[in-house]
Amino acid sequence: MYKKILLLLVIVLLAGGTVTAFDNFHGQKAAIEKFNYDSLYTAATSVEKSEAGQKLIEDCIAAYGGVEHLKNLSSCRIQYFMEVFLSAKDITVEKTYTNKRQYKIIRHQKPAIEARIIDGAKSWFIGRDTTLVLFSGKYKAELFSYLTLSMPLAMQTEPFSEMRYGTRNNDTLSYIYMKKNDSLMVVLGIDNKTHFIKYAEGVIYQDTNTFVFVNYFDNFKKVDGFVFPHSLENISMGLLVAKSVVTNIEINPILKENEFTPESVLMSSDKTH
Repeated sequence: MYKKILLLLVIVLLAGGTVTAFDNFHGQKAAIEKFNYDSLYTAATSVEKSEAGQKLIEDCIAAYGGVEHLKNLSSCRIQYFMEVFLSAKDITVEKTYTNKRQYKIIRHQKPAIEARIIDGAKSWFIGRDTTLVLFSGKYKAELFSYLTLSMPLAMQTEPFSEMRYGTRNNDTLSYIYMKKNDSLMVVLGIDNKTHFIKYAEGVIYQDTNTFVFVNYFDNFKKVDGFVFPHSLENISMGLLVAKSVVTNIEINPILKENEFTPESVLMSSDKTH
């Protein structure tokens, strides 16, 4: 019974529902160490005043091919095989992204399709017989997903209220903290040797609660000259939720005019039934 309840909470959070804050899920069953992100951010140094921070960003972008090269990636479509923990069924996942703040994730689990979309300032959740407009914290969660895919170029092109550089005790990674008006913070953990992004944290501030999403990246490979991680772990509220392996990547695919609308997902769902 405990596992079923826990799975329900995780699904609700991923779909944009309101649940208990991240802190209440730490302890013996937590998958990662609990951090005080406000303290880490305060202790970090402004990138503008940190030569080490500026060099880290430059080295990271260079490791992915450089600014001009990354600008040629206007969109991509990535397909994954996902192993979902606390669930008997594995699923396939498809993410579509453009550099114009457009993002769509579709989770295929027969006979149902679940999707979340962000198109500029608008966002939706599409489930079985349900379409919901996402606001506030739910929108911020999708924005984190978009920003993660847009890295590392977004460190230079995306407007953040402030960027800071820091390290953590007993940690081989260096960190860039990026805030958007105190409502969302994206934290990148960058490998000091390869300069690839190994770790991304999304800290969502909503009323008096703080929600934390974490992605671990590994198995970096080039596809048509662009570097992508081919292994991914998702952590939500301190718990390991899923592991994914990339099965296919399309660079600059041809997208439909209604690609980032609920209608596009519903049409896909109709075709699978």
